[in-house]
Amino acid sequence: FTLDYNDPNAKLDYRRSTVPGQFRDIRVSDVTVENARGAALEVKGDSKSNAYHAGLVFERVRFKGPATARIDGLKDSHFNQVVFSESGGANPWHVIDSPGLTFEEVTPQPL
Repeated sequence: FTLDYNDPNAKLDYRRSTVPGQFRDIRVSDVTVENARGAALEVKGDSKSNAYHAGLVFERVRFKGPATARIDGLKDSHFNQVVFSESGGANPWHVIDSPGLTFEEVTPQPL
């Protein structure tokens, strides 16, 4: 969930919004990803503009492989039974500037 896109071929002949975009109230459940690599779970809001993504729920989600979770600019969201396995021993969670997150039965727990 990121709004950080770059398309060098995009035709940008529209007026830019004055309100930053946001992802809100999304549920991801009952997902298994085999051979997960890179940022298998990425959330990037725009905390500088107070445009946090919010209300995301991840439940019963499993990542098998050296994947990571990179979360920046997410608030008031819940992670339940999210499991990273075979991640190479390093903690896969990288969470910054994200208030109000709850983690329940998550393996491993974020640092």
